[in-house]
Amino acid sequence: MNSDFEFIAGEMEQQDYYKCFIPNAVNHPFKFSDERIYTLLEEASYNLGQLNELAKQPCIGIFSSMLVLKEAFNSNQIEGTNVEFGEVILQEKDKKIDFKQITNLAETINIFFEVNENTEIFSEKFLKKVHKQLFSGLKREEQFAGKIRDIQNFIGGTNLKDARFIPPPHYKVKELLNDLNEFWKTEKLEIPILIKIAVSHYQFETIHPFIDGNGRLGRLLINLQLKNKKKLIFPILGISDFFNNNKDEYYNSLMSVRTSNDIEFWIRFFLNAVNETAKKRTQTLTDIMKLRDDSRDKIRENFKNVHVYFELLDFLMEDAPFVAVKDVGDKFKITYQGANKLINNFINIGILEVDSAYKRNRRFVFRNYYDLLFNKKEFGTDLKVVIKKEKKESI
Repeated sequence: MNSDFEFIAGEMEQQDYYKCFIPNAVNHPFKFSDERIYTLLEEASYNLGQLNELAKQPCIGIFSSMLVLKEAFNSNQIEGTNVEFGEVILQEKDKKIDFKQITNLAETINIFFEVNENTEIFSEKFLKKVHKQLFSGLKREEQFAGKIRDIQNFIGGTNLKDARFIPPPHYKVKELLNDLNEFWKTEKLEIPILIKIAVSHYQFETIHPFIDGNGRLGRLLINLQLKNKKKLIFPILGISDFFNNNKDEYYNSLMSVRTSNDIEFWIRFFLNAVNETAKKRTQTLTDIMKLRDDSRDKIRENFKNVHVYFELLDFLMEDAPFVAVKDVGDKFKITYQGANKLINNFINIGILEVDSAYKRNRRFVFRNYYDLLFNKKEFGTDLKVVIKKEKKESI
């Protein structure tokens, strides 16, 4: 930091038998000595702008629900999840709490993404409302859903004695949230929006205002902040992809602020995350739009009644790349035979194929779409792998 403003993250405070971290207020000017921040800021702002321009295309709304579901899966995977992604997009709800956590997060992003410039995102009232929705229908979590914590929590380890990080005591939370809310909504500080979001995310995760769900909620709020400041009209950035692929760096860069006052390290990491994610997501969406156009051309070449086939194509791209005959029958209110005919016609022109993973209950997959939407280059892992539950919350 420049000599005229030395950033001090906070200090450790002794409690009964442990020390917790008390972060300092963030509602003040920030100055940076590392010129890499400004280069990264320029690149990230440009590529985010390119993604937002692409998002203005009329068809992007069709794909956004799948991209939000992917973001929710990634964010939960950072925490540790015990469900296959195939189960999520096939809506096989039997019973696993992790499934509900993923779909709740996706639904919460969609519900609250309609924020406007007047929404006080870090106000206690708004945070409690979003947090309550995040745990909707999860009976075990109902006791703390939508409630600011009134006890000490911790991250990593099994108790306060061996915890990796201990946030501030509960009686400090409201004061710190008020400061964070003022920092976000003030227009007096001349701080670029992406840097404001980076600082906000660090501070929110450090405060850890709820018993559980702080990591997922904090990453969800990044989407709302981008919309709040008119930087993204659909929640399609998917920054949890980057965080999940660089999980150790994500944790360590946040911890470096608390242990070494190195806010610049965290901001560089965050801006790089936005930059890389925006570039890859723009390319993925460009490829998906081309696939849709090519598929519509195939439909025109092979069928007279193109309308119903266009609808089926968009149904696959909006609701799920996997489909059963019953799904098509229910969607179009037609007989099993009629739905089966539509699917077979899509198979014949190479849009659908039989999904060999589901032999008992026949399903079909829009493979080209699935491979683009969940490609390993962007995602960085195999979506069919089950990730074992970890007993820790992200920092």
